[in-house]
Amino acid sequence: MGCRRSPVLIYCVTVVNLPAMGSGLPDLLNSVSALREVDAVVDFARGWLQLRILLTVGYLGRCSVDRLVEVLGERRKAVLDSLRKMRAKGLVEGEGELVLTEKGRRVFSTLVTVLEGGRGAAGTGGPAAAVQDMPRDIIRFSYLYDVLVALGSSRGYELPLSTLASVTRLSPATLEDYLRPYVEEEPRLFKRVVRSGRLGGRRVFYRLTDSGLKVYHRLPEYVRYRGSLAAAVLRVLARSGHPRITLKRIALALALGSATASALVATLPPPPSLLVALTWILVVSLLALLVEITY
Repeated sequence: MGCRRSPVLIYCVTVVNLPAMGSGLPDLLNSVSALREVDAVVDFARGWLQLRILLTVGYLGRCSVDRLVEVLGERRKAVLDSLRKMRAKGLVEGEGELVLTEKGRRVFSTLVTVLEGGRGAAGTGGPAAAVQDMPRDIIRFSYLYDVLVALGSSRGYELPLSTLASVTRLSPATLEDYLRPYVEEEPRLFKRVVRSGRLGGRRVFYRLTDSGLKVYHRLPEYVRYRGSLAAAVLRVLARSGHPRITLKRIALALALGSATASALVATLPPPPSLLVALTWILVVSLLALLVEITY
C-alpha cells in the first residue's frame, strides 16, 4: 500500500511501528482504516512491488525505468510487468519518465499522512533506503484489520490461531509474528491463550482485550453491520461476521445441504420430495439474499 513524498519517506518507515503509538487507539484506528482503503487499490499480498514503485516515483517526483530498477534492486522484467498493471489501474503514466497520476498521488498522499502520523520529516537518505524496510510494518496494518474484524464479530471475541491464519492467508507462525507486538506491548489489542486440545496437544487462541474491542467498535464493519438484521443472521449461522469466514462456512453448509436434499429427493416419493426440493430452494435463496444485502 502506500506512498510518500520527499525525505519524509525514511522517517515514515520508522514511525509506522505501531507499538510506539502507545495507547493512541484513535491514531491506530485511522491508520488501519486508511491503509485498508489503499489495499483496495494496491493489493498488499500480491502487489508489493507495485507499492514500492509507487513510493519511489512519489518520492522522486518523476523517474525512468532504469532508475526504478536501480533503486529497487529488482529485475527489469518484474518492474515492467508491475508498471503495466499500475498503468491499468491508473496509478502511473509516462514512458521515458514516469510520474504518478492524480489517482496515484491521492494514494501516495494517504500513505504519507498515515505513516508520518502528522509529524514532520526527519532523516536523510535516498529512495532505496526509504523503501527497503517497509514490507513488514506496512503489511501488518492490513492483517491487523482482518484479525480485529474476525475476533470482534466472533463469539466471545475469540478464535483459534488456525482460523485467523486462514482468514489472513498467512502461516500461523507468520501471523503470530505480526500480532506479537499487540500482545506484549501497548496498545495491547489481543490476549494469547494456550489450551489443551480434546485429542491431546495444545491449541493457540487469540482474544480481543478491552482496548482491542474499543478499536473494533469503531471500525467501518462494526458500524455498518451493527443495525443490520441480515448481518446478524449470518453472524449467528457462521459464528463470525468476517466476510471470509462467513462466506466459507455458508458455502460449506450449502454444499452439505445440497447433497442431503438431493439424496432425499431421490429416495422420497413425489409429494414429500417436492416439498424438500422447494424448501431447500427457499433456504438457498434466503442465504443468497442475506449475503447480497450484507456484503
